Amino acid sequence: MKPILLLSSAALMAVVFTGGCALQTPRGDPPYKTWSSNKSIDDVSACLVRELNARNKHASWDAPNTTHQIQIIEPNRVYEVLPQQTIILTGEAYYFRVEKMGAGSALSLFAIRAFKEQESPAGDICA
Repeated sequence: MKPILLLSSAALMAVVFTGGCALQTPRGDPPYKTWSSNKSIDDVSACLVRELNARNKHASWDAPNTTHQIQIIEPNRVYEVLPQQTIILTGEAYYFRVEKMGAGSALSLFAIRAFKEQESPAGDICA
């Protein structure tokens, strides 16, 4: 009976210790902020990469040179602009989704709390 009790204690400890390192991601959450633009999906996405790279260059001691990339979800319809490097160890911090809407586009910022205000100005500039 003791080995079962010991195993149960070990399983409980594993749950307690991993709970503090829960994955943080804005995926599945509603967007923090949305914009509409008369610019094309390509122009908005390229602008976001430039702006985010400029804003995040030497932004903090733990992520001195964060660069961004365009990930094509659906060609010519849906793109995501996101960091190329891991910014936080517990998951994805933020990303922009850019969607083609008629002749223009719509962009949405998805972010965990710590990054919502920090990354929002890039959307204001590029929309």
